[in-house]
Amino acid sequence: TTKRLKFFKSQKNGYLLFCGNSNSIYKIEDTEVEKIQKLLKNDYSLLNREELIEFIRVGIILDSDDSFLERIKYQSLSQKFSTSNLVLTIAPTMNCNFKCPYCYEGLLNEKSIMSEEVIFKIVDFIKGWKANDNSILWYGGEPLLQWDKILFFNHLFDERELKVKQSIITNGSLLTEEIIEYMLNKNFTYIQITLDGFEKTHNAFRPMKNGGNSS
Repeated sequence: TTKRLKFFKSQKNGYLLFCGNSNSIYKIEDTEVEKIQKLLKNDYSLLNREELIEFIRVGIILDSDDSFLERIKYQSLSQKFSTSNLVLTIAPTMNCNFKCPYCYEGLLNEKSIMSEEVIFKIVDFIKGWKANDNSILWYGGEPLLQWDKILFFNHLFDERELKVKQSIITNGSLLTEEIIEYMLNKNFTYIQITLDGFEKTHNAFRPMKNGGNSS
């Protein structure tokens, strides 16, 4: 059976087939339109063997027992409960040096700062999990406001001989060459700096708490 399919014609790209099972879009040539129209009616007579196998593999055609969806469900659950990989998002503070009017996180306790006791517990948790691959995303608030806490985490990682991949989402205002150099040496895989458009728009939507421009 075919499920969660949408066949349509785009003014720019021509005929397209959207498959909700795999969240994919396929460009369909004009010569293949009749084939797809029959496919949508569960008529596979115009498909060759290779096409039939590929359509089943990507979820355009489902077995009667919905085995494709079961495979997707299994993959999702196996990743969620896998002990071979550990991925944590850590916010050392909810405070920020920006005052963005749309930010819901600013409504939270801005004075909330992670204690050393919690840091020790998180590091012990990572150590005890014994994953093959540990990853941490530093988040906030503005995590660089508590750069000393991130340094303390890394001190404990080294002390316990933990290998941890790290990344960070930051507004970028507190980044320095020294911090970037440290991150490069500590296996930070990426730094995501959040922007709101060009300078004028960014300054309007993302002012500093002291009233200054943030760009």
